[in-house]
Amino acid sequence: MHIARIKALVGEGVPFPIWLETTDPDLVAVLAAGDTVGHILAELSDGWRREARLAAAVGELVTGEAKIFGGTSTKPSVGVFGKLHWSGRAAVVDRFGHDRLP
Repeated sequence: MHIARIKALVGEGVPFPIWLETTDPDLVAVLAAGDTVGHILAELSDGWRREARLAAAVGELVTGEAKIFGGTSTKPSVGVFGKLHWSGRAAVVDRFGHDRLP
């Protein structure tokens, strides 16, 4: 789904849910409304790839929210600003302190 379609559904500046997926070994995809809407920057992707895999190992997702600004005749550029919520690292570490990564 193109980000403009999501903006049409939710509006400008309105938070909408996002989550991460790591189906590609080199990319961390950001999904919204069931489709990829972007990717985590390369310099940040290693850490988030690990977190997304840890979450998946226990049947969870790294989730967050994003907002879209711009994309109008007066502001043709679209800015997407998001934040992720994941504090589950402790929940996916075994009693010996080892990650339960598949």
